Amino acid sequence: MLKILIVDDHTMVREGLKRVLAEEKSFQNPVILEAKDGQDAVRVAKEKKPDVVVIDYDMPYHDGLYGTKELLRMYPDLKIIMLSTYMAKDVILESVQSGVKGFLLKEENTDVLVEAISAVRDGHTWFKGRVAEIIAPYFIAASTGHHEKELKEEALSAREREILVMFAEGLTAREIAEELKISKRTVEVHKARIFKKRQLHNTAQLVRYAVQHNLTKA
Repeated sequence: MLKILIVDDHTMVREGLKRVLAEEKSFQNPVILEAKDGQDAVRVAKEKKPDVVVIDYDMPYHDGLYGTKELLRMYPDLKIIMLSTYMAKDVILESVQSGVKGFLLKEENTDVLVEAISAVRDGHTWFKGRVAEIIAPYFIAASTGHHEKELKEEALSAREREILVMFAEGLTAREIAEELKISKRTVEVHKARIFKKRQLHNTAQLVRYAVQHNLTKA
């Protein structure tokens, strides 16, 4: 019997997916499990041993990356699909680097999610369209030994990406510090790391980068 764990901080999202997946005939009466964040997913996985995990990338406190890494640390063969609102290169590469077997936008039709779950359950991956285009060069580079290094160079942390977006939307370091309840100095440290990772030199370049990679809300 197929066990699917849905991880999302929104109850309505979990309930909607649960209803759709439970009624999917090809899964033959699956067991649908729920968790509200990455930490909760670890707890549920220990108790129920799911076969496939569908996890949201962007959750407060313990996000999809945290959950994925912890789950795979305990269960290396677990099949995980990342869902995201953002079709951003950093988000996709971070997700792939964490070990997921599939990546989907949350706006996709639920039929696509069903196909993705079926694929990863059977030992395949699910990286389609723009996602496949983004990650293909890194899989090709694997044969040269540069794949892992390049992925690490590309990835921004969740906090760095959050701060990047806030700068791009016009907030000052002080305003960001107040919003995130961290020190201004910490914000500046994150900004410096973003500049270094992306080879940026000023805020104008940072804004342009955010727009080009679809990281802004607008």
